[in-house]
Amino acid sequence: MNRKNYCGIVFVGGGSSWAYNSNKEEAVKRAVKQAKRDWKDLHSFDETIKVVLIDMTNRHGWYADHNGIFEYDKHPDGGSVYTKKKITDYEVITVKA
Repeated sequence: MNRKNYCGIVFVGGGSSWAYNSNKEEAVKRAVKQAKRDWKDLHSFDETIKVVLIDMTNRHGWYADHNGIFEYDKHPDGGSVYTKKKITDYEVITVKA
């Protein structure tokens, strides 16, 4: 059985910040901390921040564009390839900024 792996993502304008952890709450907490650090000079956060939480346990990776969040697939040569498989099984968690 694979160890759980969660990714918390904070979307800010046209960019994002994210963090991984085996614990859901820690992934969310670290994503918020990273977003504040990354965007402190360019963005002021409201009183709350929305974090997209994805269970990445059986996924190779993710990417996002204006159409949504998609997963990478494993390439037969060992690398990654883009897919158009949209990730829809995520949680949106609102936390204090």
